[in-house]
Amino acid sequence: KGTGSMLGSLHRRRTPWMQDVKMPEFDAKTLAESVDAQVEFLETMVDPGIALITGVGTPERLEREFAGKPMEDLVFKIVGKLNQHPVRSTTYGVMRKTAESAKQGADYDMTNPLSMHTDHSVYQGTPGYLQFLYQAEGSVRSKVCDGLALAEYVREHHPEAYKLLTTVEMTHSSRNTLYTREGAPRSVYDQSTAPAPFELVHTHPIIQLDAEGHVEKVVQSETKRGVCALPYDVYEPFMEAYELWTQLCEDERFIK
Repeated sequence: KGTGSMLGSLHRRRTPWMQDVKMPEFDAKTLAESVDAQVEFLETMVDPGIALITGVGTPERLEREFAGKPMEDLVFKIVGKLNQHPVRSTTYGVMRKTAESAKQGADYDMTNPLSMHTDHSVYQGTPGYLQFLYQAEGSVRSKVCDGLALAEYVREHHPEAYKLLTTVEMTHSSRNTLYTREGAPRSVYDQSTAPAPFELVHTHPIIQLDAEGHVEKVVQSETKRGVCALPYDVYEPFMEAYELWTQLCEDERFIK
């Protein structure tokens, strides 16, 4: 039924991982030139689902249109083009810890680390299959956890919460004016530039199962969650289950 995948059998055999998982590593130059390495990388993105790519290089310039080019060029050689944002001119987002850039990212507190989340939670059919984080300069701690491990833990230890998280639909949505009509970032307080508003809405369970009852994907983001988008009669038990879920997402036992 639907579109098949050569990686389907790997998905069915995938095992959850915890903090002690060994992070697979790949060399950027080898990935760019070797089909065998690319196949291995894509299989690794199924099981365990994480990897570190070294040697990607630094951008020639740090302006927005250039900052992510080394990563963008490498990804193109492996799988093709990155997803294009509906308004932004670049295929990647740039986050900087500066006073000026913080004005543009007005929905983020740059002094406080983001809570664990899945990107693109507001896009129907997402999050996507691959997510890349590229450090153009400086240093930062990036965290990742395994949605399958979290789901299996909840299923085993909190079956009622698991039922709610897999059946009750949550809405994530976003409407903002963070970009100009040319796709450049702008401050929401800037009255001198014309914004290009866009709005996205996605309704789904936090843990999405396939037709056979297996975990297919997880979609969750506190910054995009609709706080009242729940049926009244399940609001309190669902929020208890959701709080359990968000706490597990930050539990060091699950974080690499």
